[in-house]
Amino acid sequence: MRWVLGGLMLLLVGLAISMSWHLAPGDERLSYWAEAWSHLPDHHAGIARHAPSWTGYGLGAFSLITTMPHLLWAHNEWLQSLLENGLLGTIAIGLALLWTLRRGWQRAQHSILDAGWFSVLLGWCAASLIFPVAHWAHTAWIGCCAIAVLEREEWE
Repeated sequence: MRWVLGGLMLLLVGLAISMSWHLAPGDERLSYWAEAWSHLPDHHAGIARHAPSWTGYGLGAFSLITTMPHLLWAHNEWLQSLLENGLLGTIAIGLALLWTLRRGWQRAQHSILDAGWFSVLLGWCAASLIFPVAHWAHTAWIGCCAIAVLEREEWE
């Protein structure tokens, strides 16, 4: 079983390396991230500018606050979550994901099916750094399935 998990981790590293090739100089994602980052609250502005840092601008607000009219997503789920959900919402999402990753790791040690779904969730998390995986229906569905399988109750 450890060989399988080691192979899955190696596959994940390979996936991360292959995704990094997409960040070549001139890649539009870098300008998207800069645009998203520019909308995070400035610490030298007034209290009114600090409020969105805690609670965010609201779900789906990224496309409304951006200065790039064609841009719907930040192409980084965590950066977009900071803008839309604020610090509190992003922490809550992160904690829920860490909980599922912890449970998934425990389950992956005992079941090849769970090891496979755990690797799917790891790949989904890695892809969330450079793709809007939660905003595309097909990739959001894959992430939801992985979480559902890893969080299911034990069959007796």
